[in-house]
Parts: sequence; C-alpha cells; structure tokens
Amino acid sequence: MSKEEFEELVGTEIASEDFRVIHVVYSYHPSISGRGDEAKKQVVAIYEKFGMTVFYDMLGRAEKVLIYETSINEYKKKIADLKREIDVLGKGRCV
Repeated sequence: MSKEEFEELVGTEIASEDFRVIHVVYSYHPSISGRGDEAKKQVVAIYEKFGMTVFYDMLGRAEKVLIYETSINEYKKKIADLKREIDVLGKGRCV
C-alpha cells in the first residue's frame, strides 16, 4: 500500500516517518492478514481507532518478523546454492 493510498483511505495526510512505521506493520506484523484488501482494512481500522501509538507499539514485533523472513530467504538461497553444487558433483565435475 502506498502512502497516498493510505492517506486517501484515512482521509488525512500522514508524516513520512509515521507512514514508514505503518508500512512495516502492514507488511510484516503477524496479526495483519496478508497484504491485500483485508489487511488494508485492518490497518485503517487500527489507525482510526488508536492512532499512531499502537503502530509504534506493534513495530518491534513487525521488525522481528522482517529480520526472520530475511534470514529464512538467505538460508533458502544457501540451500539452493548447495543443491546446485550437489548437481554439479553428480555430473562428474568438481566444484
């Protein structure tokens, strides 16, 4: 969701730093349902009911998920690289 889209949904302008926090929570907090229309509705409802305070409270958990997902993706890449090396070895070539 873009900053402009969020501002349109809530009917007010949002500071760039506040939107960065909202976007991280929207993208990575485990309580938000994916990244589709339902997630947008949830984030808008949270903002309208509680304001920015709750987003700053949710930020730590969302950032932790981002770190974990990044690590998982790095491990998946490493596993794919190792599988390619095994394939090369299986074809009689040395790596």
